[in-house]
Amino acid sequence: MERKMLIRNIAYMERELSEMKKELALLDARWEQQQIVTNKSQNDESLMYVEEH
Repeated sequence: MERKMLIRNIAYMERELSEMKKELALLDARWEQQQIVTNKSQNDESLMYVEEH
């Protein structure tokens, strides 16, 4: 009985881990996209400063 319970617990933990990996990938993608937007914005501001001076 204990063995079956451990196997069930492992299966549950594997599903949870899989969900966490998906969530982490989504968060990483959002963070990366935000970095791209931030860098573009900073580059645009730098170009505007150079053009003004």
